Amino acid sequence: MLYLALALVLIAILYARTFTFKNLIDDKVRMGDYLYSVPLTAPDPEFYMSKPALSLRVWAITVHMLSTWLVYLLLGGKAALLFAIYPVAVNNVAWITGSYYSTTAFLTLVSYYFITHTPWWLGLPLGATFFAVALNTTVAAISFPFVFLFGNPLGLVTLVSLAGFLTGKRFKTGLAIRVKMGDVTNKLPDRLEPRKLALAVKVVAWYLYIAFVPYRMCFFHRWGHFFLSDKKEHDELLAFNAHFWASAGLIGAWIALGAATGMLFWAMWFLVLMSAFCQFKSLGQFVAERYMYPASVGFIAIAALLPEPVYWVLVGAYLVRTFLFMPVFQNNKEMYSNGVRMDSTEASNYLNLGDWYITCERDYSLAGYNFGQVVKYDPKDYKPHNNMGSIFSMMGLHELAVKELKIARQKVVGWTSDHFIGIIDRHLAQEERLADAQREPAGQV
Repeated sequence: MLYLALALVLIAILYARTFTFKNLIDDKVRMGDYLYSVPLTAPDPEFYMSKPALSLRVWAITVHMLSTWLVYLLLGGKAALLFAIYPVAVNNVAWITGSYYSTTAFLTLVSYYFITHTPWWLGLPLGATFFAVALNTTVAAISFPFVFLFGNPLGLVTLVSLAGFLTGKRFKTGLAIRVKMGDVTNKLPDRLEPRKLALAVKVVAWYLYIAFVPYRMCFFHRWGHFFLSDKKEHDELLAFNAHFWASAGLIGAWIALGAATGMLFWAMWFLVLMSAFCQFKSLGQFVAERYMYPASVGFIAIAALLPEPVYWVLVGAYLVRTFLFMPVFQNNKEMYSNGVRMDSTEASNYLNLGDWYITCERDYSLAGYNFGQVVKYDPKDYKPHNNMGSIFSMMGLHELAVKELKIARQKVVGWTSDHFIGIIDRHLAQEERLADAQREPAGQV
């Protein structure tokens, strides 16, 4: 009980800072709109300068406390303490949208608890019900029923909940939107084929590595960014090469560790839940740490078995990393600046940081530098040129604005291309009129 008390006190102390943090990225999308809504434009800059509703912040912290309590009931005090201060969880507690995934984990843990710790006539229907609710928060636990292939087979009743979700409106709508996005933006096919096994193993191993070493965490990662747009990267990721065998070795060692410690079920918990994001079908970010929260329970279950001296060293390391990582989520500027530090070749970090400078600080010099880095690392992207057009327009350099907007117009492509082509065309026409006016001789009417 002392471990649980310490865990909850540390959560309260560590995450008290988040009450001053601002809205981030897609915090405008509420949990009820999950899968239904894909915003085409960002909110007004004022949104990112404001704080989320107090109730949302309280919920993010509370749900982490509740999940920690369930980990305590399922795995004991040592596991609860590690889970409470686990650095990966910062992605889900310090960021409002990230808390949608921790909500999924909480409801999934409730489902598991009822299935495994109450009489079957009560636990099975309650477990299936709570899992059905979990599926409607995020898809982070969509593969949960399959963990019961490795223990407690009565839990396979949750397949009924999964079937209901897969045939329901929310999933069908979200899938249709994302398939449409991929059909137009992807230059390379995203087929289910034997080579996808190589990719899946590499992706799951990446998550396992981050679980062990939660250091180089950021919102956008370069790895896999061009999987469906660059043939060389596409073929490398699908290849049964040295990267594949190293990844398979890491996963094999993890399974062996689970078996040797009598925790094979929890080792498979991590692998099965992360398999939902193994890119067997590319429908979202290639990799993202916020997806790891539900699966991390399996990792923590085994980490908690460390002998006392090593265990407390790990507790100390987690405390330091969590404390230092948390300020990354205080606003978008810090989040994308961290991305540049952690993954300096990922264009999306520079693009979004440039957007911050242009919209929130009106620092055209730093915005221009970051858009230049986007062109360097992702030369096919139209957005830095479109944004540079806006910068030149605000500076009164309309001929340069026209030049950048024409480049953007040539590069724009994607499922929203008609939408953005229309915006660019209207802006371009306006800048061409202003450029013509600047070129008129003095005194000419």
